[in-house]
Amino acid sequence: MEIPVKTCFLLLILVSVVYGTLGEPGPGLPLYDDCVEAHQKTCNGSGGIYFIKSRNSVGYEETECHSAGEAIPETDCTGSGWTFIGQLSGNPNTNETSYDSAIWTAKGENQIQFNSQFWSANVTEVCLTSTGFGIQLPVKGPSLRSLFFENITLEIPTQQWIDGIKIDVSNLNFTNACFKSGFNVGDPNFVRARLGVVSVFPHTGCSLSVKAIGVGIKVAGKDYGSVHGLYANTNNAISDVSYHDVTVYVRSRPDPSETVPTMMMP
Repeated sequence: MEIPVKTCFLLLILVSVVYGTLGEPGPGLPLYDDCVEAHQKTCNGSGGIYFIKSRNSVGYEETECHSAGEAIPETDCTGSGWTFIGQLSGNPNTNETSYDSAIWTAKGENQIQFNSQFWSANVTEVCLTSTGFGIQLPVKGPSLRSLFFENITLEIPTQQWIDGIKIDVSNLNFTNACFKSGFNVGDPNFVRARLGVVSVFPHTGCSLSVKAIGVGIKVAGKDYGSVHGLYANTNNAISDVSYHDVTVYVRSRPDPSETVPTMMMP
């Protein structure tokens, strides 16, 4: 049903006034199914904080909803109705957001990095964005958390990952049949990523160099801390490694006004 212009405007004013701590749902502060609905019914292209349904003790959470062009660079992700999940802090000195961190599958009070939408919001797309790296990925799941429990291969062109790097880098060409892309991909004896593209253990026709783009990157036998963005070396000499702070968003369903790419999985 189309929202009358006057109603839409009033809802937008209400959201603008209470940007910050909302309190609890009630008259003038509706509870939305997801950020796509919040965007549609408030006509708020600049984003804001809304009551969004969540699988927590009260059934909802004050959730940041954003659109490309404001909090999200349009060069990284497009469209509206993005749900803020949290931020991954890159750091060479800690493993708080590394591949082996508990954050990738924790929920409730044990989850210290992501909000409750991490295990609540349905997923049709994932957006990763930072000052040095950004990419938009089509993938479906009941929640982002659910996708980190298994190895999921995504048929994402390697060039899309490479194009997501915003700094000048070298040695990032992935040879056909010499890489894996997706969730929890890679070989524990070579290189892995919680979400990204990685070179596979060398075999005929594959380079010996170690390469990875994504978040939660781990190189066998090395302790580089929490690596997000990229890792690349040639003949065991590190040429590129990054520690970006990556913001994570999901979109729960396509915005009817947009065309969303089809999920690519084997």
